Amino acid sequence: MAKRDEVIVRYPLVVSPDVKVTDAIAQMGNSHLSCSTHRTADDLLDELSLEARSSCVLVVADEKVVGILTERDIVRLCAQQQRLDDLEIHQVMTQPVITLRESELTDLFFAINLLQQHQIRHLPILDEQQCLIGMVTHASLRQSLRPLDLLQLRLVADVMTCDVICASPHNSLLKIAQLMTEHQVSSVVIVESNDSGDDPLRRPIGIVTERDLVQFRTLELDLEGCTAAEVMSTPVFVIKPEASLVAVQQTMEQHLIRRLVVTGKRGELLGIVTQTSVLKAFNPLELYRLAQGLERKVVCLEAEKVALLQDRAVELEQQIQDRTAALKAQAERETLLAQVANRIYNSLDIQEISDTCVSEVRSFLSCDRVLVYQFQPDWSGVIVSESVDDSYSSALGNQIQDSCLQQQAATLYSSDHPIVINDIDAAGYSDCHIRLLRQYQVKANLVVPIRVSGQLWGLLIGHQCASYRDWQIEEMTLLQRISVNLAIALKQATTYQQLQVQLRDRLQAEALLRESQQRYATLAAAVPVLKQPALPSGNRFEWNISDCAVHLGYRPKSGDLTKIGKIAAQL
Repeated sequence: MAKRDEVIVRYPLVVSPDVKVTDAIAQMGNSHLSCSTHRTADDLLDELSLEARSSCVLVVADEKVVGILTERDIVRLCAQQQRLDDLEIHQVMTQPVITLRESELTDLFFAINLLQQHQIRHLPILDEQQCLIGMVTHASLRQSLRPLDLLQLRLVADVMTCDVICASPHNSLLKIAQLMTEHQVSSVVIVESNDSGDDPLRRPIGIVTERDLVQFRTLELDLEGCTAAEVMSTPVFVIKPEASLVAVQQTMEQHLIRRLVVTGKRGELLGIVTQTSVLKAFNPLELYRLAQGLERKVVCLEAEKVALLQDRAVELEQQIQDRTAALKAQAERETLLAQVANRIYNSLDIQEISDTCVSEVRSFLSCDRVLVYQFQPDWSGVIVSESVDDSYSSALGNQIQDSCLQQQAATLYSSDHPIVINDIDAAGYSDCHIRLLRQYQVKANLVVPIRVSGQLWGLLIGHQCASYRDWQIEEMTLLQRISVNLAIALKQATTYQQLQVQLRDRLQAEALLRESQQRYATLAAAVPVLKQPALPSGNRFEWNISDCAVHLGYRPKSGDLTKIGKIAAQL
Protein backbone atom coordinates (compact mmCIF):
# COMPACT_ATOMS: atom_id res chain seq x y z
CA MET A 1 0.00 0.00 0.00
CA ALA A 2 1.07 3.61 -0.54
CA LYS A 3 2.45 5.45 2.45
CA ARG A 4 -0.30 6.26 4.94
CA ASP A 5 0.63 9.95 5.03
CA GLU A 6 -0.03 10.17 1.28
CA VAL A 7 -3.56 8.89 1.72
CA ILE A 8 -4.66 10.70 4.90
CA VAL A 9 -5.46 14.38 4.53
CA ARG A 10 -4.47 16.12 7.74
CA TYR A 11 -6.33 19.14 9.13
CA PRO A 12 -9.75 18.83 7.47
CA LEU A 13 -12.26 21.62 7.95
CA VAL A 14 -13.89 21.21 11.37
CA VAL A 15 -16.82 23.10 12.97
CA SER A 16 -18.96 22.76 16.07
CA PRO A 17 -22.61 21.66 15.88
CA ASP A 18 -23.98 25.13 16.59
CA VAL A 19 -22.25 26.86 13.66
CA LYS A 20 -24.57 28.45 11.11
CA VAL A 21 -24.88 26.58 7.85
CA THR A 22 -24.09 29.73 5.90
CA ASP A 23 -20.88 30.18 7.87
CA ALA A 24 -19.83 26.61 7.17
CA ILE A 25 -20.55 27.08 3.46
CA ALA A 26 -18.52 30.30 3.49
CA GLN A 27 -15.55 28.49 5.06
CA MET A 28 -15.76 25.79 2.39
CA GLY A 29 -15.89 28.41 -0.35
CA ASN A 30 -12.94 30.33 1.06
CA SER A 31 -10.88 27.13 1.12
CA HIS A 32 -11.54 26.62 -2.57
CA LEU A 33 -10.60 30.19 -3.43
CA SER A 34 -7.25 29.78 -1.70
CA CYS A 35 -6.30 26.78 -3.87
CA SER A 36 -3.46 27.53 -6.28
CA THR A 37 -3.84 26.63 -9.94
CA HIS A 38 -0.08 26.10 -10.29
CA ARG A 39 1.12 23.22 -8.18
CA THR A 40 4.49 21.64 -7.71
CA ALA A 41 5.45 18.32 -6.22
CA ASP A 42 5.99 19.97 -2.83
CA ASP A 43 2.43 21.35 -2.89
CA LEU A 44 0.80 17.92 -3.16
CA LEU A 45 -0.25 17.56 0.50
CA ASP A 46 -1.49 21.16 0.66
CA GLU A 47 -3.51 20.62 -2.48
CA LEU A 48 -5.17 17.53 -1.05
CA SER A 49 -5.90 19.40 2.17
CA LEU A 50 -7.53 22.31 0.32
CA GLU A 51 -9.49 19.86 -1.81
CA ALA A 52 -10.81 18.12 1.31
CA ARG A 53 -11.60 21.40 3.13
CA SER A 54 -13.55 22.75 0.15
CA SER A 55 -15.59 19.60 -0.40
CA CYS A 56 -16.93 18.98 3.13
CA VAL A 57 -16.96 20.11 6.74
CA LEU A 58 -16.76 17.73 9.71
CA VAL A 59 -18.85 18.45 12.79
CA VAL A 60 -16.94 17.70 16.01
CA ALA A 61 -18.20 17.81 19.60
CA ASP A 62 -16.06 16.86 22.59
CA GLU A 63 -13.31 15.78 20.14
CA LYS A 64 -15.65 13.25 18.57
CA VAL A 65 -16.93 13.33 14.98
CA VAL A 66 -20.70 13.62 15.19
CA GLY A 67 -21.64 14.66 11.66
CA ILE A 68 -20.58 15.75 8.17
CA LEU A 69 -21.85 18.31 5.68
CA THR A 70 -20.74 17.77 2.04
CA GLU A 71 -21.13 19.63 -1.23
CA ARG A 72 -23.89 17.20 -2.14
CA ASP A 73 -25.79 18.06 1.03
CA ILE A 74 -25.56 21.76 0.22
CA VAL A 75 -26.79 21.18 -3.35
CA ARG A 76 -29.72 19.21 -1.91
CA LEU A 77 -30.60 22.10 0.40
CA CYS A 78 -30.43 24.54 -2.52
CA ALA A 79 -32.64 22.31 -4.64
CA GLN A 80 -35.17 22.23 -1.80
CA GLN A 81 -34.97 26.04 -1.62
CA GLN A 82 -34.56 26.00 2.12
CA ARG A 83 -33.62 29.19 3.91
CA LEU A 84 -30.16 28.57 5.36
CA ASP A 85 -29.60 31.82 7.21
CA ASP A 86 -31.19 30.63 10.46
CA LEU A 87 -30.19 26.96 10.26
CA GLU A 88 -27.43 25.51 12.38
CA ILE A 89 -25.29 22.78 10.99
CA HIS A 90 -26.45 20.08 13.42
CA GLN A 91 -29.93 20.47 11.89
CA VAL A 92 -28.84 19.45 8.37
CA MET A 93 -25.66 17.41 8.82
CA THR A 94 -25.45 13.73 7.89
CA GLN A 95 -25.15 11.41 10.90
CA PRO A 96 -23.89 9.01 12.01
CA VAL A 97 -20.61 9.30 10.14
CA ILE A 98 -18.78 6.31 8.64
CA THR A 99 -15.24 6.39 10.11
CA LEU A 100 -12.10 4.24 10.19
CA ARG A 101 -9.34 3.89 12.74
CA GLU A 102 -5.85 4.68 11.49
CA SER A 103 -4.57 1.28 12.62
CA GLU A 104 -7.11 -0.34 10.29
CA LEU A 105 -5.93 1.65 7.30
CA THR A 106 -3.48 -1.00 6.11
CA ASP A 107 -4.97 -1.83 2.73
CA LEU A 108 -5.65 0.65 -0.02
CA PHE A 109 -8.33 -1.52 -1.56
CA PHE A 110 -10.11 -1.89 1.79
CA ALA A 111 -10.48 1.90 2.01
CA ILE A 112 -11.72 2.10 -1.59
CA ASN A 113 -14.20 -0.71 -1.00
CA LEU A 114 -15.49 0.99 2.18
CA LEU A 115 -16.18 4.21 0.28
CA GLN A 116 -17.92 2.37 -2.53
CA GLN A 117 -19.92 0.18 -0.16
CA HIS A 118 -21.45 3.17 1.66
CA GLN A 119 -21.51 5.41 -1.47
CA ILE A 120 -19.55 8.14 0.27
CA ARG A 121 -16.61 10.28 -0.81
CA HIS A 122 -15.15 11.24 2.59
CA LEU A 123 -13.85 8.86 5.27
CA PRO A 124 -12.74 10.42 8.60
CA ILE A 125 -9.72 8.68 10.18
CA LEU A 126 -9.63 8.32 13.97
CA ASP A 127 -6.97 7.38 16.47
CA GLU A 128 -7.39 4.75 19.16
CA GLN A 129 -9.23 7.26 21.37
CA GLN A 130 -11.77 7.92 18.57
CA CYS A 131 -10.36 11.39 18.07
CA LEU A 132 -10.13 12.89 14.55
CA ILE A 133 -6.64 12.88 13.00
CA GLY A 134 -7.50 13.31 9.32
CA MET A 135 -9.61 12.16 6.41
CA VAL A 136 -9.38 9.96 3.31
CA THR A 137 -11.06 11.29 0.16
CA HIS A 138 -11.46 10.22 -3.43
CA ALA A 139 -8.81 12.74 -4.41
CA SER A 140 -6.23 11.48 -1.89
CA LEU A 141 -6.84 7.88 -2.92
CA ARG A 142 -6.54 8.80 -6.58
CA GLN A 143 -3.26 10.58 -5.92
CA SER A 144 -1.89 7.50 -4.18
CA LEU A 145 -2.64 5.43 -7.28
CA ARG A 146 -0.14 7.33 -9.42
CA PRO A 147 2.49 4.56 -9.72
CA LEU A 148 -0.04 1.75 -9.94
CA ASP A 149 0.23 -0.22 -13.20
CA LEU A 150 -3.46 -1.18 -13.07
CA LEU A 151 -4.34 2.29 -14.34
CA GLN A 152 -2.40 1.56 -17.50
CA LEU A 153 -4.40 -1.60 -18.07
CA ARG A 154 -7.84 0.01 -17.91
CA LEU A 155 -9.40 2.23 -20.55
CA VAL A 156 -11.82 5.12 -20.18
CA ALA A 157 -14.45 3.06 -21.99
CA ASP A 158 -14.22 0.42 -19.23
CA VAL A 159 -15.23 2.75 -16.37
CA MET A 160 -17.00 5.78 -17.85
CA THR A 161 -20.64 6.54 -17.07
CA CYS A 162 -22.60 6.53 -20.32
CA ASP A 163 -25.88 7.81 -18.82
CA VAL A 164 -24.80 11.44 -18.48
CA ILE A 165 -27.15 13.94 -16.83
CA CYS A 166 -27.37 16.91 -19.18
CA ALA A 167 -29.07 20.28 -19.29
CA SER A 168 -29.63 23.10 -21.71
CA PRO A 169 -27.62 26.31 -21.39
CA HIS A 170 -30.96 28.04 -20.83
CA ASN A 171 -31.83 26.01 -17.71
CA SER A 172 -31.62 27.79 -14.38
CA LEU A 173 -29.10 26.90 -11.68
CA LEU A 174 -32.01 25.85 -9.48
CA LYS A 175 -33.08 23.34 -12.15
CA ILE A 176 -29.50 22.05 -12.35
CA ALA A 177 -29.33 21.69 -8.55
CA GLN A 178 -32.56 19.72 -8.63
CA LEU A 179 -31.14 17.43 -11.37
CA MET A 180 -28.04 16.76 -9.27
CA THR A 181 -30.15 15.93 -6.22
CA GLU A 182 -32.59 13.77 -8.15
CA HIS A 183 -29.89 11.70 -9.89
CA GLN A 184 -27.32 11.86 -7.06
CA VAL A 185 -24.56 13.14 -9.37
CA SER A 186 -21.81 15.67 -8.74
CA SER A 187 -22.09 17.50 -12.07
CA VAL A 188 -24.41 18.30 -14.97
CA VAL A 189 -23.05 18.62 -18.50
CA ILE A 190 -24.39 21.54 -20.50
CA VAL A 191 -24.98 20.40 -24.08
CA GLU A 192 -25.95 21.86 -27.39
CA SER A 193 -28.17 19.56 -29.44
CA ASN A 194 -28.01 19.09 -33.20
CA ASP A 195 -31.51 18.03 -34.22
CA SER A 196 -30.82 17.98 -37.98
CA GLY A 197 -30.76 14.62 -39.69
CA ASP A 198 -31.64 11.14 -38.45
CA ASP A 199 -28.78 11.04 -35.94
CA PRO A 200 -29.05 13.98 -33.50
CA LEU A 201 -25.83 14.72 -31.65
CA ARG A 202 -25.27 16.25 -28.23
CA ARG A 203 -22.09 18.28 -28.05
CA PRO A 204 -20.83 19.37 -24.62
CA ILE A 205 -20.26 23.12 -24.36
CA GLY A 206 -19.90 23.49 -20.58
CA ILE A 207 -20.32 21.92 -17.15
CA VAL A 208 -21.74 22.89 -13.74
CA THR A 209 -20.48 21.01 -10.66
CA GLU A 210 -21.45 20.73 -6.99
CA ARG A 211 -18.52 22.93 -6.11
CA ASP A 212 -19.77 25.60 -8.51
CA LEU A 213 -23.17 25.62 -6.79
CA VAL A 214 -21.52 25.93 -3.37
CA GLN A 215 -19.60 28.93 -4.67
CA PHE A 216 -22.74 30.45 -6.16
CA ARG A 217 -24.52 30.00 -2.84
CA THR A 218 -21.59 31.65 -1.05
CA LEU A 219 -21.85 34.58 -3.47
CA GLU A 220 -25.61 34.67 -2.80
CA LEU A 221 -26.51 34.34 -6.49
CA ASP A 222 -30.16 33.94 -7.42
CA LEU A 223 -30.16 30.27 -8.42
CA GLU A 224 -33.62 30.53 -9.94
CA GLY A 225 -32.91 33.62 -12.01
CA CYS A 226 -29.38 32.69 -13.18
CA THR A 227 -28.94 30.39 -16.21
CA ALA A 228 -26.27 27.78 -16.82
CA ALA A 229 -24.94 29.68 -19.85
CA GLU A 230 -23.98 32.59 -17.58
CA VAL A 231 -21.84 30.69 -15.06
CA MET A 232 -20.91 27.28 -16.56
CA SER A 233 -17.27 26.25 -16.87
CA THR A 234 -16.29 26.31 -20.53
CA PRO A 235 -14.70 24.85 -22.54
CA VAL A 236 -14.94 21.43 -20.97
CA PHE A 237 -11.94 19.13 -20.60
CA VAL A 238 -12.52 16.07 -22.80
CA ILE A 239 -10.91 12.69 -23.34
CA LYS A 240 -11.40 9.82 -25.80
CA PRO A 241 -12.86 6.43 -24.77
CA GLU A 242 -9.74 4.57 -25.94
CA ALA A 243 -7.46 6.54 -23.60
CA SER A 244 -6.06 4.80 -20.50
CA LEU A 245 -6.86 5.75 -16.92
CA VAL A 246 -3.26 6.95 -16.63
CA ALA A 247 -4.17 9.72 -19.10
CA VAL A 248 -7.24 10.51 -17.01
CA GLN A 249 -5.12 10.70 -13.85
CA GLN A 250 -2.56 12.97 -15.46
CA THR A 251 -5.18 15.33 -16.93
CA MET A 252 -7.01 15.63 -13.61
CA GLU A 253 -3.76 16.40 -11.80
CA GLN A 254 -2.64 18.91 -14.40
CA HIS A 255 -5.87 20.92 -14.41
CA LEU A 256 -6.94 20.31 -10.77
CA ILE A 257 -10.29 18.87 -11.80
CA ARG A 258 -12.33 15.87 -10.69
CA ARG A 259 -14.09 14.82 -13.88
CA LEU A 260 -13.57 14.61 -17.67
CA VAL A 261 -16.20 14.52 -20.40
CA VAL A 262 -15.81 11.65 -22.91
CA THR A 263 -16.39 12.56 -26.55
CA GLY A 264 -16.37 10.71 -29.87
CA LYS A 265 -14.73 11.43 -33.20
CA ARG A 266 -17.30 14.10 -34.11
CA GLY A 267 -17.15 15.76 -30.71
CA GLU A 268 -20.39 14.14 -29.60
CA LEU A 269 -21.01 13.34 -25.93
CA LEU A 270 -20.37 9.68 -25.08
CA GLY A 271 -20.00 9.69 -21.31
CA ILE A 272 -18.22 11.10 -18.28
CA VAL A 273 -15.39 9.80 -16.12
CA THR A 274 -14.92 11.02 -12.53
CA GLN A 275 -12.69 10.30 -9.55
CA THR A 276 -15.31 7.79 -8.48
CA SER A 277 -14.99 6.11 -11.89
CA VAL A 278 -11.22 5.84 -11.50
CA LEU A 279 -11.58 4.25 -8.06
CA LYS A 280 -14.24 1.93 -9.45
CA ALA A 281 -11.47 0.25 -11.39
CA PHE A 282 -10.11 -0.99 -8.04
CA ASN A 283 -13.35 -2.53 -6.86
CA PRO A 284 -12.67 -6.22 -5.97
CA LEU A 285 -15.26 -7.34 -8.50
CA GLU A 286 -13.73 -5.11 -11.16
CA LEU A 287 -10.28 -6.38 -10.27
CA TYR A 288 -11.54 -9.94 -10.54
CA ARG A 289 -13.00 -9.15 -13.95
CA LEU A 290 -9.77 -7.48 -14.93
CA ALA A 291 -7.82 -10.53 -13.79
CA GLN A 292 -10.12 -12.75 -15.85
CA GLY A 293 -9.73 -10.47 -18.84
CA LEU A 294 -5.97 -10.42 -18.45
CA GLU A 295 -5.93 -14.18 -18.06
CA ARG A 296 -7.90 -14.53 -21.29
CA LYS A 297 -5.49 -12.13 -22.97
CA VAL A 298 -2.55 -14.13 -21.67
CA VAL A 299 -4.09 -17.34 -22.97
CA CYS A 300 -4.78 -15.68 -26.32
CA LEU A 301 -1.28 -14.22 -26.43
CA GLU A 302 0.22 -17.58 -25.58
CA ALA A 303 -1.87 -19.21 -28.29
CA GLU A 304 -0.89 -16.46 -30.72
CA LYS A 305 2.74 -16.85 -29.67
CA VAL A 306 2.62 -20.60 -30.23
CA ALA A 307 0.86 -20.12 -33.54
CA LEU A 308 3.33 -17.41 -34.49
CA LEU A 309 6.27 -19.60 -33.54
CA GLN A 310 4.78 -22.48 -35.50
CA ASP A 311 4.11 -20.25 -38.47
CA ARG A 312 7.59 -18.82 -38.12
CA ALA A 313 9.07 -22.29 -37.90
CA VAL A 314 7.13 -23.36 -40.99
CA GLU A 315 8.15 -20.15 -42.73
CA LEU A 316 11.79 -20.61 -41.77
CA GLU A 317 11.67 -24.23 -42.83
CA GLN A 318 10.15 -23.20 -46.15
CA GLN A 319 12.78 -20.48 -46.53
CA ILE A 320 15.51 -23.01 -45.78
CA GLN A 321 14.02 -25.43 -48.28
CA ASP A 322 13.67 -22.69 -50.89
CA ARG A 323 17.19 -21.45 -50.20
CA THR A 324 18.56 -24.98 -50.31
CA ALA A 325 16.72 -25.66 -53.55
CA ALA A 326 17.98 -22.38 -54.99
CA LEU A 327 21.56 -23.15 -53.96
CA LYS A 328 21.23 -26.67 -55.32
CA ALA A 329 19.85 -25.37 -58.61
CA GLN A 330 22.62 -22.77 -58.75
CA ALA A 331 25.23 -25.43 -58.05
CA GLU A 332 23.72 -27.62 -60.76
CA ARG A 333 23.75 -24.70 -63.20
CA GLU A 334 27.36 -23.93 -62.39
CA THR A 335 28.29 -27.60 -62.71
CA LEU A 336 26.47 -27.84 -66.04
CA LEU A 337 28.12 -24.67 -67.25
CA ALA A 338 31.53 -25.97 -66.24
CA GLN A 339 30.89 -29.35 -67.88
CA VAL A 340 29.62 -27.82 -71.10
CA ALA A 341 32.47 -25.34 -71.17
CA ASN A 342 35.01 -28.09 -70.51
CA ARG A 343 33.60 -30.37 -73.19
CA ILE A 344 33.28 -27.73 -75.88
CA TYR A 345 36.72 -26.28 -75.08
CA ASN A 346 38.26 -29.75 -75.36
CA SER A 347 36.89 -30.16 -78.85
CA LEU A 348 37.87 -28.27 -81.94
CA ASP A 349 35.14 -29.78 -84.08
CA ILE A 350 32.23 -27.37 -84.59
CA GLN A 351 29.65 -30.13 -85.00
CA GLU A 352 30.79 -31.93 -81.87
CA ILE A 353 30.72 -28.68 -79.91
CA SER A 354 27.15 -27.78 -80.87
CA ASP A 355 25.89 -31.36 -80.40
CA THR A 356 27.34 -31.45 -76.89
CA CYS A 357 25.81 -28.10 -76.06
CA VAL A 358 22.21 -28.89 -77.10
CA SER A 359 22.23 -32.28 -75.38
CA GLU A 360 23.45 -30.95 -72.02
CA VAL A 361 21.16 -27.91 -72.05
CA ARG A 362 17.98 -29.87 -72.87
CA SER A 363 18.75 -32.33 -70.09
CA PHE A 364 19.09 -29.52 -67.57
CA LEU A 365 16.15 -27.38 -68.70
CA SER A 366 13.87 -30.40 -69.15
CA CYS A 367 12.39 -28.85 -72.25
CA ASP A 368 11.22 -30.60 -75.40
CA ARG A 369 13.83 -29.35 -77.88
CA VAL A 370 17.11 -27.44 -77.89
CA LEU A 371 18.78 -26.53 -81.17
CA VAL A 372 21.57 -24.47 -82.67
CA TYR A 373 20.47 -22.40 -85.66
CA GLN A 374 23.18 -20.98 -87.97
CA PHE A 375 22.48 -17.96 -90.18
CA GLN A 376 23.49 -17.90 -93.83
CA PRO A 377 24.62 -14.70 -95.62
CA ASP A 378 21.06 -14.03 -96.89
CA TRP A 379 19.69 -14.46 -93.30
CA SER A 380 18.18 -17.79 -94.13
CA GLY A 381 19.41 -20.53 -91.85
CA VAL A 382 20.08 -24.16 -91.15
CA ILE A 383 19.58 -26.19 -87.99
CA VAL A 384 23.06 -27.56 -87.45
CA SER A 385 22.48 -29.32 -84.07
CA GLU A 386 19.43 -30.56 -82.22
CA SER A 387 18.40 -32.50 -79.14
CA VAL A 388 14.68 -33.33 -79.19
CA ASP A 389 12.24 -35.46 -77.24
CA ASP A 390 11.18 -38.61 -79.04
CA SER A 391 7.56 -37.40 -79.05
CA TYR A 392 8.34 -34.62 -81.52
CA SER A 393 9.70 -34.52 -85.02
CA SER A 394 13.34 -33.69 -85.63
CA ALA A 395 14.37 -30.48 -87.33
CA LEU A 396 18.05 -31.32 -87.72
CA GLY A 397 19.51 -30.22 -91.03
CA ASN A 398 16.38 -28.33 -92.08
CA GLN A 399 16.97 -25.30 -94.26
CA ILE A 400 14.81 -22.42 -93.04
CA GLN A 401 13.73 -20.24 -95.93
CA ASP A 402 11.23 -17.94 -94.25
CA SER A 403 10.92 -14.46 -95.68
CA CYS A 404 9.43 -13.03 -92.46
CA LEU A 405 12.29 -14.31 -90.34
CA GLN A 406 14.89 -13.28 -92.92
CA GLN A 407 13.54 -9.72 -93.01
CA GLN A 408 13.34 -9.39 -89.23
CA ALA A 409 16.39 -11.36 -88.11
CA ALA A 410 18.92 -8.52 -88.03
CA THR A 411 16.57 -6.30 -86.03
CA LEU A 412 14.97 -9.00 -83.89
CA TYR A 413 18.29 -10.30 -82.60
CA SER A 414 20.25 -7.04 -82.61
CA SER A 415 20.84 -7.12 -78.82
CA ASP A 416 22.40 -9.82 -76.68
CA HIS A 417 19.36 -10.06 -74.41
CA PRO A 418 17.41 -13.30 -74.50
CA ILE A 419 14.00 -13.31 -76.16
CA VAL A 420 11.50 -14.94 -73.83
CA ILE A 421 8.18 -16.18 -75.18
CA ASN A 422 5.94 -17.99 -72.70
CA ASP A 423 3.09 -18.21 -75.21
CA ILE A 424 3.79 -17.77 -78.90
CA ASP A 425 0.14 -16.85 -79.57
CA ALA A 426 0.46 -13.87 -77.25
CA ALA A 427 3.92 -12.76 -78.46
CA GLY A 428 2.75 -10.46 -81.24
CA TYR A 429 4.62 -12.39 -83.91
CA SER A 430 3.60 -12.10 -87.56
CA ASP A 431 1.42 -14.84 -89.02
CA CYS A 432 4.22 -16.31 -91.09
CA HIS A 433 6.49 -16.51 -88.02
CA ILE A 434 3.70 -18.21 -86.03
CA ARG A 435 3.19 -20.73 -88.85
CA LEU A 436 6.92 -21.50 -88.84
CA LEU A 437 6.92 -22.17 -85.09
CA ARG A 438 3.79 -24.27 -85.23
CA GLN A 439 5.42 -26.37 -87.94
CA TYR A 440 7.75 -27.60 -85.17
CA GLN A 441 4.93 -27.87 -82.54
CA VAL A 442 6.38 -24.94 -80.55
CA LYS A 443 4.20 -23.34 -77.82
CA ALA A 444 6.90 -21.46 -75.91
CA ASN A 445 10.49 -20.69 -76.72
CA LEU A 446 13.60 -19.12 -75.29
CA VAL A 447 16.07 -17.64 -77.78
CA VAL A 448 19.60 -16.39 -77.13
CA PRO A 449 21.77 -14.89 -79.92
CA ILE A 450 25.20 -16.39 -80.59
CA ARG A 451 27.76 -13.78 -81.58
CA VAL A 452 31.15 -14.80 -82.92
CA SER A 453 33.68 -11.96 -83.13
CA GLY A 454 30.84 -9.49 -82.63
CA GLN A 455 28.87 -10.77 -85.60
CA LEU A 456 25.50 -12.56 -85.34
CA TRP A 457 26.47 -16.17 -86.09
CA GLY A 458 23.28 -17.95 -85.06
CA LEU A 459 20.83 -18.74 -82.25
CA LEU A 460 20.68 -21.08 -79.27
CA ILE A 461 17.00 -21.97 -78.89
CA GLY A 462 14.94 -23.86 -76.31
CA HIS A 463 11.47 -25.11 -77.33
CA GLN A 464 8.56 -26.16 -75.13
CA CYS A 465 6.12 -28.11 -77.25
CA ALA A 466 3.86 -29.94 -74.77
CA SER A 467 2.46 -26.77 -73.16
CA TYR A 468 3.07 -23.12 -72.55
CA ARG A 469 5.94 -22.38 -70.19
CA ASP A 470 6.90 -19.64 -67.77
CA TRP A 471 10.63 -19.38 -68.33
CA GLN A 472 12.60 -18.49 -65.21
CA ILE A 473 15.31 -15.84 -64.91
CA GLU A 474 17.82 -18.49 -63.87
CA GLU A 475 17.10 -20.41 -67.08
CA MET A 476 17.56 -17.30 -69.21
CA THR A 477 20.83 -16.48 -67.46
CA LEU A 478 22.11 -20.04 -67.91
CA LEU A 479 21.29 -20.12 -71.61
CA GLN A 480 22.91 -16.74 -72.08
CA ARG A 481 26.13 -17.81 -70.35
CA ILE A 482 26.25 -21.04 -72.37
CA SER A 483 25.79 -19.08 -75.59
CA VAL A 484 28.85 -16.99 -74.67
CA ASN A 485 30.93 -20.13 -74.08
CA LEU A 486 29.57 -21.64 -77.27
CA ALA A 487 30.53 -18.52 -79.22
CA ILE A 488 34.09 -18.66 -77.83
CA ALA A 489 34.38 -22.35 -78.70
CA LEU A 490 33.02 -21.73 -82.21
CA LYS A 491 35.54 -18.96 -82.67
CA GLN A 492 38.35 -21.25 -81.55
CA ALA A 493 37.14 -24.13 -83.74
CA THR A 494 36.74 -21.86 -86.76
CA THR A 495 40.18 -20.43 -86.22
CA TYR A 496 41.62 -23.95 -85.85
CA GLN A 497 40.00 -25.12 -89.06
CA GLN A 498 41.30 -22.08 -90.90
CA LEU A 499 44.77 -22.77 -89.57
CA GLN A 500 44.49 -26.43 -90.58
CA VAL A 501 43.59 -25.47 -94.18
CA GLN A 502 46.44 -22.97 -94.28
CA LEU A 503 48.85 -25.60 -92.95
CA ARG A 504 47.75 -28.21 -95.48
CA ASP A 505 48.10 -25.75 -98.36
CA ARG A 506 51.52 -24.75 -97.13
CA LEU A 507 52.69 -28.36 -96.82
CA GLN A 508 51.49 -29.10 -100.35
CA ALA A 509 53.28 -26.02 -101.70
CA GLU A 510 56.46 -27.00 -99.86
CA ALA A 511 56.31 -30.53 -101.34
CA LEU A 512 55.91 -29.20 -104.89
CA LEU A 513 58.72 -26.76 -104.29
CA ARG A 514 61.05 -29.49 -103.07
CA GLU A 515 60.21 -31.69 -106.11
CA SER A 516 60.86 -28.81 -108.50
CA GLN A 517 64.13 -27.97 -106.81
CA GLN A 518 65.21 -31.60 -107.06
CA ARG A 519 64.57 -31.71 -110.80
CA TYR A 520 66.46 -28.48 -111.41
CA ALA A 521 69.40 -29.80 -109.42
CA THR A 522 69.46 -33.04 -111.42
CA LEU A 523 69.35 -31.14 -114.75
CA ALA A 524 72.19 -28.93 -113.69
CA ALA A 525 74.31 -31.96 -112.85
CA ALA A 526 73.59 -33.52 -116.27
CA VAL A 527 74.71 -30.52 -118.39
CA PRO A 528 78.45 -31.48 -118.65
CA VAL A 529 77.60 -34.95 -119.98
CA LEU A 530 75.18 -33.63 -122.55
CA LYS A 531 77.82 -31.24 -123.85
CA GLN A 532 80.12 -34.22 -124.88
CA PRO A 533 80.10 -34.84 -128.72
CA ALA A 534 78.11 -37.73 -129.96
CA LEU A 535 80.09 -40.64 -131.31
CA PRO A 536 79.63 -41.04 -135.11
CA SER A 537 78.78 -44.47 -136.38
CA GLY A 538 78.39 -44.31 -140.10
CA ASN A 539 75.40 -42.12 -140.76
CA ARG A 540 74.33 -42.21 -137.00
CA PHE A 541 75.10 -40.45 -133.71
CA GLU A 542 75.05 -42.58 -130.69
CA TRP A 543 74.21 -41.56 -127.07
CA ASN A 544 74.27 -43.73 -124.09
CA ILE A 545 70.67 -44.07 -122.86
CA SER A 546 71.89 -45.10 -119.43
CA ASP A 547 73.70 -41.76 -119.09
CA CYS A 548 70.41 -39.93 -119.77
CA ALA A 549 68.70 -41.91 -117.10
CA VAL A 550 71.49 -41.19 -114.63
CA HIS A 551 71.99 -37.51 -115.29
CA LEU A 552 68.51 -36.38 -116.29
CA GLY A 553 66.50 -38.78 -114.26
CA TYR A 554 64.73 -39.62 -117.48
CA ARG A 555 64.95 -42.65 -119.77
CA PRO A 556 63.96 -41.81 -123.40
CA LYS A 557 61.18 -43.81 -125.01
CA SER A 558 61.39 -45.28 -128.54
CA GLY A 559 59.39 -42.37 -129.98
CA ASP A 560 61.79 -39.96 -128.38
CA LEU A 561 64.72 -41.71 -130.02
CA THR A 562 63.07 -41.35 -133.47
CA LYS A 563 62.65 -37.62 -132.89
CA ILE A 564 66.26 -37.33 -131.85
CA GLY A 565 67.35 -39.22 -134.99
CA LYS A 566 65.46 -36.81 -137.21
CA ILE A 567 67.08 -33.90 -135.47
CA ALA A 568 70.49 -35.53 -135.91
CA ALA A 569 69.91 -36.10 -139.72
CA GLN A 570 69.29 -32.39 -140.10
CA LEU A 571 72.61 -31.70 -138.47
